Amino acid sequence: RWLARQIAEAAQPLAKLQATTRDPDAGAPLRALANALLDHGGMMPRRAAAELVEALDPPARKALRKLGVIIGTLDIYAPALLKPGAARLRRELLRLGVGPAEGATVLPRNAPGADLAHGFRPLGTQAVRVDLVERIARAAHDSRKGRAPFAPDPALATSIGLTPDTLARLMAQLGFRAIRSKEGEPQRWAWKGLTPKPKAPP
Repeated sequence: RWLARQIAEAAQPLAKLQATTRDPDAGAPLRALANALLDHGGMMPRRAAAELVEALDPPARKALRKLGVIIGTLDIYAPALLKPGAARLRRELLRLGVGPAEGATVLPRNAPGADLAHGFRPLGTQAVRVDLVERIARAAHDSRKGRAPFAPDPALATSIGLTPDTLARLMAQLGFRAIRSKEGEPQRWAWKGLTPKPKAPP
């Protein structure tokens, strides 16, 4: 009871996900994804749950948002679990060991917690917190017009602390390809789409 209370207070999305796994009205697809998320502590790469995400209908997606979970471009995560208190409890529950410094948004690749298990996506020499990866993804999609080449505003990446190489790797993972630019011109990108996960053979 004490542990359940700690989780409900400090890491509420985990408590909600667990309740969803036992709710017959939630539907099988949502319960399956909730189970997978619980196994990963409330966040996981979207590609790892591709089939589970595709099985969700609009009401199930809405219910997932009410649980505090976001289906991002690259990751599925609960933003509340990235807060210091929740992140600390989550590390203890999953036995992750030493985590990133409190409030960190970008880490050197060799820093403690610079991996997806701790909520950071490795990109070259840096690792970026998954909610900031999603923020950059949304800004990029808001800037583009179809598949026409465009130059995203570099201010957001700079304010977060991303190096040009990290941003380039992130844009590639988000489904954009670099367009060769003339010297002195800002780097331009074009949307090519995310590489679909190959279906498993029967």
